[in-house]
Amino acid sequence: FTNQMGQMRFKLCCSQYAHIIPPNQRSKSRFLNIDILTGWSMKVLTASDIVESTFGKYKKEISKNPMKGITDLALIIPAFTSNLLDDEIKKAIDSCTCKMLKEWKAEYLCDSLSVKRKIALN
Repeated sequence: FTNQMGQMRFKLCCSQYAHIIPPNQRSKSRFLNIDILTGWSMKVLTASDIVESTFGKYKKEISKNPMKGITDLALIIPAFTSNLLDDEIKKAIDSCTCKMLKEWKAEYLCDSLSVKRKIALN
């Protein structure tokens, strides 16, 4: 485990993931490293649990219509990670126009399977 952590430090030090490098290990009293490394590992695992939970909720929402794929419903993902008040939701809805949504969708999303099927069959 500690050997793999050392290798991970080396691989990540100059990458875009440098901020999640495991903590330095002591050269003496190596058994004292376990507490530091397990604390770091728990933080990383907790963060990945949050991401998995968020995407699980999103997948549950889009599974209601499996032919749709990734649609503008991707915009609901941030709502799964926060406690929004009714006033905040209303303000967000009022500040976003349909034109803005269409532009975002055209820039960031591709056609879903159902749209591709309609184009192919027409």
